Amino acid sequence: MERGNTVESFIRKAQSSDSYVAEKLKIEFSLALESRRREVGLSYADLARLIGSSPAYITKIFRGDTNMTIETMVKLARATGGSLDLKIVDVPLKTVVRKAKVSSRSIARAPAKKKSPITVVHKRAAPYSPSRLRRAA
Repeated sequence: MERGNTVESFIRKAQSSDSYVAEKLKIEFSLALESRRREVGLSYADLARLIGSSPAYITKIFRGDTNMTIETMVKLARATGGSLDLKIVDVPLKTVVRKAKVSSRSIARAPAKKKSPITVVHKRAAPYSPSRLRRAA
């Protein structure tokens, strides 16, 4: 029973890592691009020609062997008659708190007049404070 919890914990931790999310997004992009490529009837060679690349590079993209730039992703999307849409979506505060390794108890104990729960989480999760970023600008 304990081993199962350890494996589940390991999987949850891995799935919350930045590298896991990045790889997942690359796979999702590649799948969407492949679907779009087939829909419009382009070969890998056609796609390569349209973005000014080699067919070998296109193959690497679909194998997941390359770290594409946003510019390359835009070129690929446009070559298939589409567009790239990047957006930042809200993450539940519970997830932010868990990643920052802050307990809900420590948030509750934060003096109300001095620190908001977000400030407590931010100080643990972010390397720079908002005031430091403002001074740097």
